[in-house]
Amino acid sequence: MDLPPKKYPDSYWANKRTLDNDDEISEWALHDFNNWNSYPFEKYKAWLQSCRHLFADDFEMITPGGVIKGYDSYIALIEMYFRAFSELHIEVIDFFVKGNMLAVHYVLSGKHTGEFMGNPPTNKTFNMRAVEIFRFENGKYSKGVSMSDTLSFMQQLGIM
Repeated sequence: MDLPPKKYPDSYWANKRTLDNDDEISEWALHDFNNWNSYPFEKYKAWLQSCRHLFADDFEMITPGGVIKGYDSYIALIEMYFRAFSELHIEVIDFFVKGNMLAVHYVLSGKHTGEFMGNPPTNKTFNMRAVEIFRFENGKYSKGVSMSDTLSFMQQLGIM
């Protein structure tokens, strides 16, 4: 799916205290995907820092690599990908918001140009399908689950 252009400037979300309905959650998610695809990591990280208040203090996310606890650990996970891979791009296949839940199916692509989990760069490209589901409580990200085709991902990199 082609991402629509951003409706609001980054500062709108930095000043938004909570995401209170399906439309706001959808708009924020689309804005986030657009920023991931268009910003270098430091600018993307700064944008996420400006929206830190949209994450619950006890935010946690289950990932193929284990449980991420807290906003800082979530940012460290994202940073690991930006440091290990260039040309990162998210192609959103589908997403929906219903009540306090956000689900997104996407393909993450990029090129392995930095160390990743102890593995030196292979300069190979990859496409990894993933699904993420987030729960919102009191207008903030509170829980998440990320499922991805990690086996295919590692095979494409030549690590497995």
